[in-house]
Amino acid sequence: MPLNVTKRAGDIRDASQRPDLIGNPDPGGSVCDKLAAYFYESAFERRGTDMLGAAPRTLGYPGPGATNVDFIVSKSFTVAEGQRVQFRFELQNATNKSTLGAPNTTFGSGGFGRINGYQRGRGARIVQIGLKHVFELIPVGGGRFPVLRRTRSSRAAAATARSG
Repeated sequence: MPLNVTKRAGDIRDASQRPDLIGNPDPGGSVCDKLAAYFYESAFERRGTDMLGAAPRTLGYPGPGATNVDFIVSKSFTVAEGQRVQFRFELQNATNKSTLGAPNTTFGSGGFGRINGYQRGRGARIVQIGLKHVFELIPVGGGRFPVLRRTRSSRAAAATARSG
């Protein structure tokens, strides 16, 4: 996402406006090297009261990116007729990589250019292991609703119970 640098309100009827861009704001290096100063504050200059700044609407480089890898392995096993067991292993944020938030882009504020946190909704790695037992209904006789079909062993047990 491109960075939009504005200056603190107080000029031109408290409207959001931009400062002047007088140099290259990119200090270079990796995102981790730029935590305290994602861009040079000295590359911006405050304009006078009721004057519009000449900085572009967005800077020519984006904020820190987001990388996310999710991983799922599942396997189903048939246990008996109409029954199966499913095993699932899930990793969310499998690489366990931090996703940094955007830097403060309000010129004139105390934390201008600093990254102060992480993106919302992104956290540490989450591991889930699941086991699910599924009972499937087997339709019998073309009826409207599925009915569980009896196996031979259940018929024999019912006949033995009636005769005994």
